[in-house]
Amino acid sequence: MNPPPTITFLVPVYNEQDTLERLAQGITEHAAPWPHRILFIDDGSTDGSGEVLRALEERMSHVDLIRFARNAGKTQALAAGLAHGRGDIFVTMDADLQDDPAEIPALLGKLFEGHDMVCGWKADRKDPWHKTLPSKLYNAYVTRTFGLRLHDVNTGFKAMRAEAARCTPLFDDMHRLIPVFARHAGHDVTEVPVRHHPRRHGVSKYGPERFLHGLRDIARARLLTTFGGSVLPYVVFALLWAAGGLGVAAALTSDWADSVPCLVRWIPGGGIVAVCAAMVIHCLYMVRIGPAIVRRAEKAVLEATIADLRISGEEERPK
Repeated sequence: MNPPPTITFLVPVYNEQDTLERLAQGITEHAAPWPHRILFIDDGSTDGSGEVLRALEERMSHVDLIRFARNAGKTQALAAGLAHGRGDIFVTMDADLQDDPAEIPALLGKLFEGHDMVCGWKADRKDPWHKTLPSKLYNAYVTRTFGLRLHDVNTGFKAMRAEAARCTPLFDDMHRLIPVFARHAGHDVTEVPVRHHPRRHGVSKYGPERFLHGLRDIARARLLTTFGGSVLPYVVFALLWAAGGLGVAAALTSDWADSVPCLVRWIPGGGIVAVCAAMVIHCLYMVRIGPAIVRRAEKAVLEATIADLRISGEEERPK
């Protein structure tokens, strides 16, 4: 009989001191049937969360802690957790108690049906409309772009097998697109409805800029899942966007453009030039990081596969 899988809960924390005690207790209670550890990643908290987490680590033998000297962001916190965490399964949760630990058995139960990643779908999300409406539009665009059958791609409440978790290139704010990269790597991704609670402590850590970051990351993910680590497509796109921008700029300064009122000419034209310049920078950025990201993801997949084979071999070896 195979031993039960070991589970590591990855919980990024940034200024959530009022919820951490109850969250640790809730995870411990509802994950009790499985061997598990809780890895909190303190992302440079300034409100006393660090002291609460150190106390939990000292009091609870299954609690571990990573501390950042400054706030680095959720993606970097999860990357650190995946790099240092151990186990067959990773469960990610937000620290604000909007994710309900009581849903852990449902999430894991769905995973044990044979899936590689299960996303917690907040079917009745308890957030204000200015967060839920953009989130619905974002999820609709992502699912349409990448062919995912999910309602909530960006959910922070996920259960995933280690090999699926570690194939994601975590940079910028790519934690939002973990299911996209998992599916692209051939893993089975599904979802299960989970309860969601209104925020009762602290404040949201995201402002309007997250929508621009989200669109930027969708574009980069699209390039990575289409062209992988090849540099040439990014160089070609950079040259095409540069040519387009220079062409528009030349048109704006030509003799025939003098007959067009200045505002009518430069407001839309200047916007197009700015977009072209931004896309050139974006493509050159992908030239620099794209190959390294793909190599890192491929290495993680290979290492996870080798580890699984070694464990399987040990189990099949005669005692």
